[in-house]
Amino acid sequence: MNLEVSANEIGSLADAAVAWLIAFTPHLIAATLVVVVGLTAARWLSIGVSRGLQRAGHLDRTLHPILVSVVQYGATLLVLLIALNQLGVQTTSLIAVIGAAGIAIGLALQGTLSNIAAGLMLLWLRPFRVGDYIEVANQNISGEVLEIGLFVSRLQSADGPVVIAPNATIWTFSLRNYSRVQRRLVAAEITVPLSADPKAVCTALGAALAAADFAMVSPAPKVVVEAVTGDGYQLTMLFWSNTASVAKAIQSLHSLTEQGLASAGIQLETPFRLTRTLPAPGAPSVYEDLMRAPG
Repeated sequence: MNLEVSANEIGSLADAAVAWLIAFTPHLIAATLVVVVGLTAARWLSIGVSRGLQRAGHLDRTLHPILVSVVQYGATLLVLLIALNQLGVQTTSLIAVIGAAGIAIGLALQGTLSNIAAGLMLLWLRPFRVGDYIEVANQNISGEVLEIGLFVSRLQSADGPVVIAPNATIWTFSLRNYSRVQRRLVAAEITVPLSADPKAVCTALGAALAAADFAMVSPAPKVVVEAVTGDGYQLTMLFWSNTASVAKAIQSLHSLTEQGLASAGIQLETPFRLTRTLPAPGAPSVYEDLMRAPG
């Protein structure tokens, strides 16, 4: 079938296109201005809200990133709806379409949405706050909490790097919060030769712990004989320390043992062996304690 288009028809189509372009151009310019100005305003608004929240001392700073994100995303969505309205798009119908598409997108992005849900649960139940030192079991995630976001949380690890941890991972696995406790248990195993008097050694070390400023008076420190082997007597020192003094306690264990034995006049034929068991020498929290040690 041959289609013949006359010159008059081509001219009519061109005139209609020009007329549509002339009529549509102001709406396009208006929509562009709305997007540019609106996004800039949304950015300024989020910055203003962030600064305002920092000055508001009564509001928990854990909520700051979430509130700023909600304001910024909400303002951006409003700007886009206004721009589409300028282009003649029926936003009411569009919202319904977006809602239907959102269900499909949600099914495809279950992992991402689980991070959002986990972030909301972390903010609601508050197992930790910004500034707390936490450790996620078996995930090699530990550090001081810098921010709890919608998708991920940022932590400052003890050795310096910033850890970006998905909220779902933090929420799923067991969590240790070292900043919520007022005291920590410190334990060490000491092996002394068989020629030593174990009772005298226990008494000397107990007196040294009782005089140490980092050991709590109640519960009282204990030094007990755990076992006797071919290597000697295995003694265990147990004492509680304030969280802020744990680092000093860890650093002072060896010197305290030496001074305690010397003050009691106990001379060992061979050097003693000391092994700290609590907190574990390799625990990330120990590194953090040592970094925060005074002096």
